[in-house]
Amino acid sequence: MITFSVPVDVDLAFVKIKREYGYFTEQEIRQEWGSLASMKLKTFEYAYDATPSVYYHMRSSTKHEGANYIIDHQIEKKGAGESQIILTVWVDTRSTISPSDVMKSVAVRTRKSLNQ
Repeated sequence: MITFSVPVDVDLAFVKIKREYGYFTEQEIRQEWGSLASMKLKTFEYAYDATPSVYYHMRSSTKHEGANYIIDHQIEKKGAGESQIILTVWVDTRSTISPSDVMKSVAVRTRKSLNQ
């Protein structure tokens, strides 16, 4: 897990990170997967929770070079115009990339998406 603060409003951070990683809101998951949405939301690979202007939590599964990765972002309001990002990554054992390298890469990508 990596935690860092950024001088970005929590709602703007949510929009930028959601766009960068292609996360779905619960409503978008329900629209995309229909009757399978409830089952999908109960799996470990997907999560979405939000209290707008205060907190956002998004998680999804992705593949890279044949290995599965689960990327999880929590965005919390830290103060006016400041957010705390809590980033967690789970790496499939078939991955040729070490978990720490994946975490570093995702942290850099997240910072870039926030223009940091």
